[in-house]
Amino acid sequence: MGNLISFFKKVADGLRAEGNFGTAHVYRSTLNIVTTFHGSKYLDFHQVNPEWLKDFEVYLRSRGSSWNTVSTYLRVLLSLIHISEPTRLQLI
Repeated sequence: MGNLISFFKKVADGLRAEGNFGTAHVYRSTLNIVTTFHGSKYLDFHQVNPEWLKDFEVYLRSRGSSWNTVSTYLRVLLSLIHISEPTRLQLI
């Protein structure tokens, strides 16, 4: 349907261009850990389902991430998916 990782980059770059450096940094950090976890530069939006999210959470906790960090990464992912919804619906 669409590459979540490319969309992630566009949003992070847009935030930086708007001067939202802190938010852009959080998005970039989340992008980096998602790419590391997934092991590929392509992640279809449809692959991010409850099972994928649970595996991602387990991965983060196994790396020693705090619950606050896990929560931040998951919130960013959820935010990104909500931002993308109108764009993805236009493609259907």
